[in-house]
Amino acid sequence: MTTFLPSRSTTALLVLLASLGLGLAFWLRFALIENAALGNACDAAGGFVSCPVRQATIVLFNYNIFGGAALVAAFATLWRPNVSTLSLAVVASALGLILYNTTPAAFAVSLIVLALARPASSTGQERAH
Repeated sequence: MTTFLPSRSTTALLVLLASLGLGLAFWLRFALIENAALGNACDAAGGFVSCPVRQATIVLFNYNIFGGAALVAAFATLWRPNVSTLSLAVVASALGLILYNTTPAAFAVSLIVLALARPASSTGQERAH
């Protein structure tokens, strides 16, 4: 019985994508969303380039889009393991955990762990390339 196991280079890419996702999430949260001066400036004038990005991010996390995307990608990875859905699940989970979608993103992380631990299909490849 074999499990879905990404290759070393794929694992390095997944770690890089997770790090980039976390970095982006921290920047969005602390530089745009929780920055009171920027929030007041966007409410008053709305002329900054970062104001639409800030508003879009707020709308996305209010509707649990980050956590929902992480869940959908994690379920897809659990159902049919492959590197592309795993990558999307990892990045969306990183964004969801930092950007206020913690419950669905944490559940998605647990599904990612299950996807990596479950037996691979007998017709599929043992290692992802």
